[in-house]
Amino acid sequence: MINAYFNKLSQILEINFTGEIYATDLYDFISSFKTNQSHPKELKGLITATDTIFKFSINDLRTFNQAKAESLEHFDMAIIAIVINDSSTAAMSTLFQFQSKSKKFKFNIFSTHEAAKFWLDSYNI
Repeated sequence: MINAYFNKLSQILEINFTGEIYATDLYDFISSFKTNQSHPKELKGLITATDTIFKFSINDLRTFNQAKAESLEHFDMAIIAIVINDSSTAAMSTLFQFQSKSKKFKFNIFSTHEAAKFWLDSYNI
């Protein structure tokens, strides 16, 4: 399950991944940004994926990146941190990170919320 909440105080989109995350779940979530006009054009996001099992393949990463590229057309910048706690989630996140290089998109992987928040706060957008 994927739940998201925009924290107006911190100006960060807080995203929680819980349980099993299938390719369609993640694709639909990423694609939803194409039509969502309520988020700032310069978006920071913090994904918590510590209770998550990714149930998709490496091949699905291309589809996610395509959806991300289409969604980024509506943003000036998106900076996303993900907090993980297991090796399989780390592996998939790292592969996504390498495939998603873009001037408008920054993505980094962390093992603690504190480190992720510090990195997000280092961007003054």
